[in-house]
Amino acid sequence: MSIQQEVLPLNGVVRPDTGHYRGDHLLLAEMVERGSKVLDVGCGDGDLLQLLESRGIDGRGIELSREGVNRCVAKGLAVVQGDADTDLVNYPDDAFDYVILSQTLQATRQPRVVLENLLRIGH
Repeated sequence: MSIQQEVLPLNGVVRPDTGHYRGDHLLLAEMVERGSKVLDVGCGDGDLLQLLESRGIDGRGIELSREGVNRCVAKGLAVVQGDADTDLVNYPDDAFDYVILSQTLQATRQPRVVLENLLRIGH
């Protein structure tokens, strides 16, 4: 039995294209309260955002790659193209209940600045 089946109430959630979600995405979706406003920084294809929205969470994303943004928009997700190093400063203080940075920090040029902005815009 997998951790998803043993621990997470989301074990019945199935991704339409591959049939499964990443374990960390399932954990995050379980931790975030329904109705929360979330920013996913470096959202990639929008898999986490799709999962969050299926749980009644208002998910937004920022993604560096145009291809990623296009895939997200094609899925109906609210995603903008932007660079975490330079564009997070444009978000107001306390704009989101949660800010998620998953598998993205290592790609930034100014990790300290990025983390400071995440703390500022999330509450």
